[in-house]
Amino acid sequence: MNVKSSLYLLLFSLSLMACREKSSNDLKNGAISNGKKECLTKEKKEAVVSEILYTDNIQRYLHLELAERLPIRLVKNGFISDLSTFNLSQGVKVEIVDSIPKKETNLILSIKLDSCEWKKGSFYFYSPIENSEVNGEIIYKDTSFTIKVIKDIEF
Repeated sequence: MNVKSSLYLLLFSLSLMACREKSSNDLKNGAISNGKKECLTKEKKEAVVSEILYTDNIQRYLHLELAERLPIRLVKNGFISDLSTFNLSQGVKVEIVDSIPKKETNLILSIKLDSCEWKKGSFYFYSPIENSEVNGEIIYKDTSFTIKVIKDIEF
């Protein structure tokens, strides 16, 4: 092996070690989970979900006064995949579930954020029981969320 090859091998090894050290530190600090950068804590994700579910447009499809509609079951997807069960208020529970076995009562809430800055994003809500869809924007400003409904459709 010549000097040039040895030097390349040394540089490559050092860069791998540097990447490994950064990744290890990020894991210790809670910045990376399952190979993806996590920008929001579970508590903040629950707050985003709660704000969306409390909009008037979505509340009218939830029918929380009916026992068979409780708990609220949201189908597991990207943004909420690391959540399991949490309480909204007044004893209303939210469960994050697979789409089976109660497919007809499970609701879909998909949330997309523009970046780890999460200043702006969008959401999509679908209720198979009501056959309704609500789309909107999420804006984070001055430590609070603003939810703006853009489209509310009953099919």
